[in-house]
Amino acid sequence: ADFIGSQFQPMVEAAAALLSAPVPDRDAIRQLILNACGNMIQLLTQDDTLSLSKFISREQLSPTAAYQRVHDRVIAPMHTHLTELIAAYTGRDPADTQTILHTHALLGQVLAFRLGRETILLRTGWTEFDESSVAQINEVIACHLDLILVGLTQRSLKP
Repeated sequence: ADFIGSQFQPMVEAAAALLSAPVPDRDAIRQLILNACGNMIQLLTQDDTLSLSKFISREQLSPTAAYQRVHDRVIAPMHTHLTELIAAYTGRDPADTQTILHTHALLGQVLAFRLGRETILLRTGWTEFDESSVAQINEVIACHLDLILVGLTQRSLKP
């Protein structure tokens, strides 16, 4: 929890500052979400965080008291802030289950590069996640983020 928290504390602080503005800056919100995703991709493509990923994956599938501590201290605040950012950008309600699910689906796209590591390495012909491959992953996630934000905004504007 301490390691994960330290990696994402700047994002949490920036999200709180952005969300406290009378009129949140949509460009800054998009950039913060993109930075958070990029930070996650960077962490999840490093070999030295594999043990942490295994721990979190195991706890997701068979939770113990340890997961509840990590969830309460790190995952819930990050998930909540990300949901609030997506809601502020799109005009959706951050407490709405659909907004929470959209946020979780976005996170799932990022997590897929850790959980489906061998598949993507074999499909792309990469031997490892290097600077170039991580940059390509970031480009795809940025594209998907923009599609999600624009699509959800359009849906929010419909009567």
